[in-house]
Amino acid sequence: MNHLSLIFSLLFCFTACSTSKNNTSANMDYPKGQLMILLSENTPPENLSKSFAQYQLIHESPVSKHENKWMYSFNEDKVSLKKLIMELGNVSIVENVEKVKTAASNDIKVTSGTSGKKGKVNIRNK
Repeated sequence: MNHLSLIFSLLFCFTACSTSKNNTSANMDYPKGQLMILLSENTPPENLSKSFAQYQLIHESPVSKHENKWMYSFNEDKVSLKKLIMELGNVSIVENVEKVKTAASNDIKVTSGTSGKKGKVNIRNK
């Protein structure tokens, strides 16, 4: 009888762990109208915003001032994500463009930065 309950417990544990892992990866999503953009050294983020004013591209906050990486938002009614990424790829002051990945609305969003606050992590509910 003990072996049967042990086998049942192990089976339940493996199933629960597997289900939890799948739910976590399925909850990842890309928020609308947000990009993380790495600019060339000494390039003010306003320069890119001015160049793409027709799409209402706005620098929101620094991701890393040291690397010159910024969070930008844009109006998806004016341009598709794919088209904007393609256009940004042709701009000499843009080093890299990334889609922003966040957890689902019920999860906690964790962000960190390198703004001189060593070891600090900001945890916010969406």
